Amino acid sequence: MLTDEQLKHFAEHGWVMEPDVFGADQIDACRQAMDRHADGHPRDTLTETEIEKVVQCILNYETTFRDTLMDQRILDAHRQLTGTEIRHLTNWMIIRHPHPDRKEKRDALMQPETLGWHRDLRPKWGMYAHDSEPERINSLFNNSTVLLTDIGKDDGGTVALDGSHKVEGTWQEVIETCAPRQIEGSAGSVIHFSECLMHTGVPILSEKSRYVMFVSYGPPWFKTWYKSEIPEEILESIQDEERRNILAGWDRLGYHGQRPVI
Repeated sequence: MLTDEQLKHFAEHGWVMEPDVFGADQIDACRQAMDRHADGHPRDTLTETEIEKVVQCILNYETTFRDTLMDQRILDAHRQLTGTEIRHLTNWMIIRHPHPDRKEKRDALMQPETLGWHRDLRPKWGMYAHDSEPERINSLFNNSTVLLTDIGKDDGGTVALDGSHKVEGTWQEVIETCAPRQIEGSAGSVIHFSECLMHTGVPILSEKSRYVMFVSYGPPWFKTWYKSEIPEEILESIQDEERRNILAGWDRLGYHGQRPVI
């Protein structure tokens, strides 16, 4: 569970770090699984460039991915941030390598206008006040980033326009009042952030490759994203009813109703 201080940090900044969620064995298992799935996937699930490989819906491929991205600590954090029961929306993995121009074009690669600023939900649609705690906030659509390598200043992590989950506008407008902030953390940590937060991935300027996995959850009435559906045979293999319902959508086995806001 996230602490009161972590929940207040999320309310103010639009993101929060949960450190040291996973140990070395789980980190190694995930990285090995990512390497196994970085090649040979159908083109509709694999996006590949010179320096990056992205595989969509990795929950469909290995129990290692399911055990990590559906870890109880991640599920509990999403219930706190959303304020209701949750369902799976999408998930993916990224392996990114150092940018080939990192020495010659270091400053140019980090110019705001060259980065892919985005968010998938406007603040007016996605943010709402907590029922009883004025210093907290709930967000309808949240991501968790599982760091499988240390992410320092030049290691190509997520950069957010800090506090932009509360500010409407384009990135050019929002950056006037919300400063860019590189979110750093150690391997095994998890970053939770609202999809109302303006953010972007950035090039790796160090000599380290970046391994990271993402999972998104929202309330039960949201729809699973295109190409993120979980096949019936995988759902039937999951014995835990809670996780099966989160993956399938609660209406599959009868809508169980919302949990109280926490």
